[in-house]
Amino acid sequence: MWVMDPEVAKEFEKETGIKLEYTVPPTGWISSHLIATKGEGWDVGHTATMELKPILYSPYVRPIPVSKISRWTREGIFFAFHEPDEVRWFGGEKDELTASQFKELLWKPGEEGKTFLGVPIAFSWDAVGYNPEYIPYTEEGGKKSLSFGEILKKDWKGRAGIRGIACLEVNSYANFLYRTGQFKPEVRNNLKPEEVDFVVDYLIPYMKEGHFVAFWGSEGEGATLFSTREMWISNAMTPAVMAVRRAGVPCSYAMNSTGIEFWYTSDFISVKSDRLDAAYKFIDFRLSPWWTDYIYKKHVYTTPSFVAPDVKPYMGVEFYDWAYMGKATYKPTKEWFKEMWPEKGEVPKRIADSLFLPEKYKWSKKEGKPHPEGKLREQGSVKDRIENTGFMLYWADYGDYYVEAWSKLRTYMPK
Repeated sequence: MWVMDPEVAKEFEKETGIKLEYTVPPTGWISSHLIATKGEGWDVGHTATMELKPILYSPYVRPIPVSKISRWTREGIFFAFHEPDEVRWFGGEKDELTASQFKELLWKPGEEGKTFLGVPIAFSWDAVGYNPEYIPYTEEGGKKSLSFGEILKKDWKGRAGIRGIACLEVNSYANFLYRTGQFKPEVRNNLKPEEVDFVVDYLIPYMKEGHFVAFWGSEGEGATLFSTREMWISNAMTPAVMAVRRAGVPCSYAMNSTGIEFWYTSDFISVKSDRLDAAYKFIDFRLSPWWTDYIYKKHVYTTPSFVAPDVKPYMGVEFYDWAYMGKATYKPTKEWFKEMWPEKGEVPKRIADSLFLPEKYKWSKKEGKPHPEGKLREQGSVKDRIENTGFMLYWADYGDYYVEAWSKLRTYMPK
């Protein structure tokens, strides 16, 4: 599984007395690997919406009764996971496609609200990452900033990046083309081969002229390209952006005007597992206040249980309101920046804000007043992010063709 760290295993054992062994494979490999095992050799698996469908609908996953996950309650879980049909997505409008896919990956058919296929334990959004030393935009909380198409602007030729993970990036560009009226796919996040070809053909001229400096895959690779300033702008994941900041290089995370990319991750149980009580406890742990606080500070991911009554007291008012409600830090940027980066001296606020690290800020447990010059969370509140969701990352029926076409695109990159 991914979204796992040694600290998580240590805390789980501390709280439950259960020793945890885990493997962290790369994205794009998890579902196929677990299917190949036929459920042997593992108890709990984990992956995200772009990989969930084949494993959840295989015979190797055991449905999970809601009653076994004690923290999954009406008041303790964000309403979108109870009522996806009522969520207001891009532009504040309901989205039948996103709602139907949301439910398809959550509930056993015919047992909605009673039996999980997998239990969501985190959700987030992918968006454009950029170095504000070169890209002249400023992120202001939930306000929309640049378009996804900024990546293709001629000014950034030779400094733009493109992700090599086909199941992610094809749909990202498809959404941009759809939102700008250049493309009308039948299902905008599950393209047919001819629709994939349209996206690839659109990008080939950019590839030929050397617009993209790198065709990158892992979060580590993306973080390195940003950190060395070889790459200035690219679609990205929050862990990569945070890794760039930890290296001392500013990196902003945009509120794309053409929509950001929603996904959630789920834990599921092998049909061969004979440690069900331990598996249920582990999943419950991944909805706990400790996990909610940890996963946000480490990866800037949100849990479905962030609304639970015991989460805000655990995290503290300032951190909670900054992370989920779109409120500014109590300290002005000038003050927290000196504490966080004393060696850097004075820099413009937009640069300082792009070096903010939640785990290094000294959060107040007591309620205070958001400072007018404080740091706002990029992309604003959970509500802001939901209402600017362009699409949900989802399993492609023609996934093999996505990979084939993306590999073809790569061949046009200048040597």
